[in-house]
Amino acid sequence: RLHPMLHKQKIDYRIFVIEQAGNNQFNRGKLFNVGFIEAGKLGNFDCFVFHDADLIPEDDRNLYMCDNHARHLETAT
Repeated sequence: RLHPMLHKQKIDYRIFVIEQAGNNQFNRGKLFNVGFIEAGKLGNFDCFVFHDADLIPEDDRNLYMCDNHARHLETAT
């Protein structure tokens, strides 16, 4: 679902999947930080969108973009 939506928006993007290993307490923020650091080693990106793998985009009008305003793409559950 995500790939067709991003292609429709004509976005040049890469997707990185970051998973926590081991039996330590789950730390979502740490995973986002690790993803940011590791992605930075593979390219000079100027925009990052952090997304949980279990959240499926339902509305093509949600724009995956970076500008001068913070944007929250998750809907109420």
